[in-house]
Amino acid sequence: MTIEAIKQELARSLPGLEALRALSYEVPNRVLEEIPHPLVSVRVITFRHLAYLRRCVESILAQRTTFPFEVLIGEDHSDDGTRELAFQLAKEHPGRIRLITADRNVGVKANGYRLRMAARGEFTALCEGDDHWLDENKLQGQVDTLLSDPQAVGCFTNAWNERDGSRSDYISVWLGKEPCPEKVFLKDIIGRNFIPTASLVYRTAAQRPLDPVTSKAPLGDQKLHVNLLTYGHYRFLPRYTVVREVHAGGVISMKSHLEKLDSNINSLKVLSEVIGQEHQHVVRQRMAELLDRAVRAARVAGDRIASRSYLERLFALPDNGLSWRRRFRLLIFAYAPDAIVEWVRDNKRKHADR
Repeated sequence: MTIEAIKQELARSLPGLEALRALSYEVPNRVLEEIPHPLVSVRVITFRHLAYLRRCVESILAQRTTFPFEVLIGEDHSDDGTRELAFQLAKEHPGRIRLITADRNVGVKANGYRLRMAARGEFTALCEGDDHWLDENKLQGQVDTLLSDPQAVGCFTNAWNERDGSRSDYISVWLGKEPCPEKVFLKDIIGRNFIPTASLVYRTAAQRPLDPVTSKAPLGDQKLHVNLLTYGHYRFLPRYTVVREVHAGGVISMKSHLEKLDSNINSLKVLSEVIGQEHQHVVRQRMAELLDRAVRAARVAGDRIASRSYLERLFALPDNGLSWRRRFRLLIFAYAPDAIVEWVRDNKRKHADR
């Protein structure tokens, strides 16, 4: 299916977003004339990113490539100065930036949709307005990788999470000491959101319109990965090319650990309906892992009711893989945590008396 055919199907399937797109406009620029055939479209959605947007855009414009690429900014009528900055950036780079906006807020879905409909590249790269790229050869390396592997639908790298000047490894949050595979398939990302969205470059034509079930999943990046990986695999380049800013205005980054687990649990529940039967054992395994972690996270957060609710869902899950010892420990943790504290104290006293 061609990119244009996909866009036509998308417009028919999303009349609400199409109506909001009709309210939008593109600020005059020279990109279509100066870059008639971009190989890559870099999509930047931004809302209240005043402190970060210039760094984001300049890190994209600094890319060294042998091919032309366009930068699309979707500005969603911010009230903190981001809107004015986006117009200034478009004015500074009229031959490279296409600014698409509206005279009202349209919401994150419509903002992303209008950029998707405007993009012309064979490949799409993503970078939200509060993130930025580190490696000036990022795009070139990822596109070269995709061109060398026709079965690959996307290519990603590792990223840093940055909070108050301190950085931590993004992928290890999900995989721990487990190495990230060079080739990532659908089964690998089920229930494990270890792909930094701002690092992803993918084949534009591989992103098909979502079916009604998949579109209900709460996490947009997981929906994207399931959509793309239905048609091929991702390639992983083991280097850091992105910084993800963790700040008070971040939609996802500032959620608590429990809130993130809950979003992943709810997304996996929805996506399990469209993931093939051959992967259902992986779905159950990942769901058990997420619920297990949620039991403990809720208890640490002091929410005993939520902890017990997650535990009941975990026990009701077929083939949850829990040993009787693990079941007993979780029961104690959820229903009698004070007993654990007292047991630890008693053991410390016994060791001290020896």
